[in-house]
Amino acid sequence: MFDYKIKLFIDTVEQGSFSGAAKLNYISQSAVSQAINKLEVEIKTKLFDRNGYKPVLTKAGKYYYNELTELCKEYQEIVYNTIELSDVQRKIVIGISNNYEKKHILKIVSEFKKEHDVKIEIKHHNPIDGVEKLKKKAVDIDFGILESYKGEPKIYSVPIHSLIPVVVMSQDHSLANEKQLSVNQIVNEPVVILNEVINKKTYNHFMNAFKLDGYVPKIVKECGNLEDFFMSVRFNEGIGYTVQELVNDEEGIVSIPLVDTHHESIIAIAYEMNSKDELLRELVSKIEYYFKSL
Repeated sequence: MFDYKIKLFIDTVEQGSFSGAAKLNYISQSAVSQAINKLEVEIKTKLFDRNGYKPVLTKAGKYYYNELTELCKEYQEIVYNTIELSDVQRKIVIGISNNYEKKHILKIVSEFKKEHDVKIEIKHHNPIDGVEKLKKKAVDIDFGILESYKGEPKIYSVPIHSLIPVVVMSQDHSLANEKQLSVNQIVNEPVVILNEVINKKTYNHFMNAFKLDGYVPKIVKECGNLEDFFMSVRFNEGIGYTVQELVNDEEGIVSIPLVDTHHESIIAIAYEMNSKDELLRELVSKIEYYFKSL
């Protein structure tokens, strides 16, 4: 809708820095700075005070940003209304990051399509990418851990299901026959974890749970994906913390419920906060109802 320079201006405000806008748009920081300089020349107005560590909106810049975001909302509503009046089949894109989500969403989608003439596309992506996919409108609805959406001003998230915290270990491990485990039983065990690829906010939440449980984990390895994570556990390099729903009967691995812990994972669905799409909201409600019935 808008000139690319305006998009970079909005992204800079919402990301809090030129570097943040650059990363979001896969361009250099200098390219963002130059584009905004050109924009300021065009409208003959200084939009940012650049004297501090981070750019700060001027009074005129705040007005410009607020008016632009309102225009964006109005334009998006016009687009949705136009689609509703057209003969083009409606399309909704759902982002997922693991097979547990896929298993359930396929059931929901099947039922929803019986009621509506809609095309639903499911896209698998890395957990770290979910928020950016929503911001770029690459997906309409995203599944992920609730913690990853917190603090995002334009994203509305709905918690839908609490996952079961477990400790996974090799079937040859000395604790493999336990029915459940408490924190005190495993404080001295070497630990294998997933690194920040799972999402920085989720990673920080995970690490903070150790503090709340009252100990510092003996981390021996950080893995970049679930396959490597389970492989390391299988070869008895350490125990791992995860949720039961992701274990999938991994061969050579035992999963044991973890009790009396601050480790928790809540699945949420997220979508654009200002969305006027009634069909999308109806699908969100269907998803909520489905998971509440589990």
